[in-house]
Amino acid sequence: MKKMILYFCLALLVILLIAFLIKFFLITEGAWVCEDGAWIKRGNPKTQMPTQECIKSTKDCDIDTSIKDPVCGEDGKTYFYGEAEAECEKVKVLYRGECKELSATVCAMSDLSSKELCQKLMEQRIIFENYIKDNISTISPKKEVLGGKFNVTKFVWADDNNGIVDYEDGHIAFKAKFNIEMDGNNPTIIFFEIISE
Repeated sequence: MKKMILYFCLALLVILLIAFLIKFFLITEGAWVCEDGAWIKRGNPKTQMPTQECIKSTKDCDIDTSIKDPVCGEDGKTYFYGEAEAECEKVKVLYRGECKELSATVCAMSDLSSKELCQKLMEQRIIFENYIKDNISTISPKKEVLGGKFNVTKFVWADDNNGIVDYEDGHIAFKAKFNIEMDGNNPTIIFFEIISE
């Protein structure tokens, strides 16, 4: 009888070990996890990435998430739960409301504590745009054709240093992404890559 109980326990142990090995080594499971405001793939999820917004966790700070009171941070991101959420991420607030294209009006409507910073960022962006406009012919990896001269037609900013520029010479047109920074008092292109012709 003792041998039978021993064999039963060994058989049960082997079955549990096989089930464990199958679960963790042969079957690849996965899920989409919201981390730091972005969807991260864990394992091999069977579903597509979620389409709803992944809001950064505020569990480490005492933030009231029952009321949305969006503010725009100096990093160009909207913090939906107000100044407390921005402070939790150690980001200065530019103005109340969701982030919009920087303009003199947006800066003028920001509160006094962030008005100067907003104005400084807007002025820097104007310096960057003027630099790209004045130097687009030398910055562009493609050159003008048929005696044309490149003209910038549009800027779209992703944040304070990254954006997309449209330019053309009357014969050909390009869209390029770029990163630009201040090197002392001078703008410097970090990268410039054509993304469509």
